[in-house]
Amino acid sequence: DGAYRWRLGPVEHWEFVPITGSSGETILGPSGEPTVRIASGSIGQLRLSQNDDSSDRLIQLVVLMIAVLFTSWSHAERKKQMI
Repeated sequence: DGAYRWRLGPVEHWEFVPITGSSGETILGPSGEPTVRIASGSIGQLRLSQNDDSSDRLIQLVVLMIAVLFTSWSHAERKKQMI
């Protein structure tokens, strides 16, 4: 159904807020980190919790953007191969 599983880590810095069609239920992943399932068409918000250290926040946002771009590129590449 086009579902993804997001890892929420480090736990003390990230939280998931369900908006439309998604569940806020977290399940432990293979390494013990919490994960949340996001189905195709659902909307949720991955929220960075309050932290006073701006360098940590910047690093986390860069890593998040890299993960989003990598996921998008790999998904587009699979679609190209199917055609």
